[in-house]
Amino acid sequence: NITSGYLVLTDKKLFFYFYSNIARDKKFIATYPFIISVNLKEGLIYSTLTINNKKESIKIEKIKKKDAIEFYSILSKIIKNNRK
Repeated sequence: NITSGYLVLTDKKLFFYFYSNIARDKKFIATYPFIISVNLKEGLIYSTLTINNKKESIKIEKIKKKDAIEFYSILSKIIKNNRK
C-alpha cells in the first residue's frame, strides 16, 4: 500500500503517521531496542528508508533526500547504542 505521511521519532518509539479515510491514523514501527537495522537508498531528489525491526521490514519511499539522510543518521545512532 502506498500512502503519504510523516515519520515521527519520540523519545523511545518510532511511528509513521498518515491519513486513512480522512481520519488521522498511525502505524507503530518499533521501540528503539527492537530496531535491528536501517538502510538508505538515495535517489536524485527522493530517497527510500527501509527499517527492519524484530518482526517486520518497513519501506518508506519518496522521502526528501535531506530528511532521509537525517533520519538515517538518527536511527543509525540508536541502533549503535542498542548494541552496546
